[in-house]
This record gives sequence, C-alpha cells and structure tokens, in this order.
Amino acid sequence: MCQQAQCAKDLFIEGFNCAQSVAGAFSSETGVDVKILLRAASGFGGGVAGMKEVCGAVSGMVMAAGLVWGFDEAVSAEEKDTLKTRLQELVKEFSGESGCIRCADLLNQKDADIPQRAYCAELV
Repeated sequence: MCQQAQCAKDLFIEGFNCAQSVAGAFSSETGVDVKILLRAASGFGGGVAGMKEVCGAVSGMVMAAGLVWGFDEAVSAEEKDTLKTRLQELVKEFSGESGCIRCADLLNQKDADIPQRAYCAELV
C-alpha cells in the first residue's frame, strides 16, 4: 500500500470525511499545509455538501491532482485538455475499481451488513 493510501485511511479513521482524507494525504506532494487541505476539502464530504453526489474521495483526489499537475496562470487549450485527460483517467480508474463515482450509488451497492464508515474507509 502506498504511503498516501495509508495516510488517507488514517485521516478517515481520525474522523475526517472522504474528501479531506484523500486531499490531506497529499500534503507533502502538493506543498500545501495539511490543515489548509483539510479545510478546503471539508465541504466535499458526503458527495458534495452531503448531497450524495460525486464521492468525496473522488473530489479529494481531483483536488490533490489539480494541486500537483494544475496551473496558476493562463495556459493554452491544449494544456487544459491534457490536464482534463489526466484527471479523467484517474476518475475512470476509481470508477472501474468501485463501480461508479456517485456517493449515493456507492452506498447503495454496499453490503447491508457493513457499516457505512467501514465501507467508505475502503474507498479512500
């Protein structure tokens, strides 16, 4: 297991939401203080503001990837497309492993005997 995956699980076990856990796990790679990442990602838990839309783990992943690969100045359409393609590949990989990216759908497919928090810990 990679270091970021274990860090994300540890953060989740501490009580942070899925988005915070994934984004926070990339503090050293992004150069952003973990507290800032946790605060910035706090609204994405539960599928964006608890509305069960895009999984928080996916939102945190895209946030972290944007900090690593993104840009902070105007770039060409080609560079924007390159970033979008890289991000889409990450999201497709998550979807391929999990079956979907929507929080409500992910929760609907879990075994009823598994507590929600335990199930989500495996997604981060």
